[in-house]
Amino acid sequence: MKIRKAFVAAFLVLCAISAYLGFAKIHIQYDKAVHFTTFFILTLVFYWILDTSRRRCINASILVCTLFGGVGSEFAQTLFPHRTFDPMDILFNVAGSLLAVVLCALYHQRMLTRARLARYQPVDDSAIAVGPDPEPDLELGDIAPVDDER
Repeated sequence: MKIRKAFVAAFLVLCAISAYLGFAKIHIQYDKAVHFTTFFILTLVFYWILDTSRRRCINASILVCTLFGGVGSEFAQTLFPHRTFDPMDILFNVAGSLLAVVLCALYHQRMLTRARLARYQPVDDSAIAVGPDPEPDLELGDIAPVDDER
């Protein structure tokens, strides 16, 4: 299992930006859209950090981004005096995160399928014999004809 360093760096920068937006004393009019978009982007980047199997990427993304990030961050807000807990924020966090996981998993599957197909070369049509079958097929119990030329 390899770790893609560029995705780690991007994820950490995005975490810093989202933490600033989350803990700043600013009021955003479209709060739910920001929650959805933030967790969509965070999960989208996190999915590609690990260079491993599709199932492991899905499980890690759901565990880290959806559960710890999406649900845990809202419960952590109860520890700060100027932040309030909102269950609708959890819904939008989880929805954005799960949509990113689904889209990444579908694209990952497509990448794997295309790579698998690229390993095989197309069959050369000129090597295929066209015309009458030189030897007839034998069914179970049939006796093969004897060649007199031998």
